[in-house]
Amino acid sequence: MKPYVCKHHGPQEPYIYDRSHRGMCPLRLCPVCRKEHGSRRSKTPEGKAYFAEWYVKNREKRLEQGRETVRHKKQQIIAGYGGKCSCCGETEPEFLTIDHIDGDGAAKRKSGADAGPAFYNRLIAEGFPKDRYRLLCMNCNFALGKYGHCPHKRLQLVKAS
Repeated sequence: MKPYVCKHHGPQEPYIYDRSHRGMCPLRLCPVCRKEHGSRRSKTPEGKAYFAEWYVKNREKRLEQGRETVRHKKQQIIAGYGGKCSCCGETEPEFLTIDHIDGDGAAKRKSGADAGPAFYNRLIAEGFPKDRYRLLCMNCNFALGKYGHCPHKRLQLVKAS
């Protein structure tokens, strides 16, 4: 591919071909222009008004995109932690959640360290650390937090005796 010639910065290799530019035609931007263009548009009163109007028109679309992103990341995390509850073996993704092995999940969520989509991003970036987190179903996780043990473990001990 021949290099793109930026009218401000000359020949650029590689250039960024931006298809997601707010519903407008695709732009070819060199890295410097991309940074300048994005920050300039979002900080001007006209840019802020444009983005606010765009969001109102496309609110449902953006919310669905966000939900889809979170679903995709949760699927990655479930696969990374074995795909089933480590206590009872539940495999329904809607029932599965991440458990903090040390029992400090509530404190970490309140501090903001393990809250929201950033938590999923961190787990993926760290390669699914199994020494601090595990996959549990909601029932096992709740029982563990509320009573200090899971009924499945108690039942397994009774069956083994």
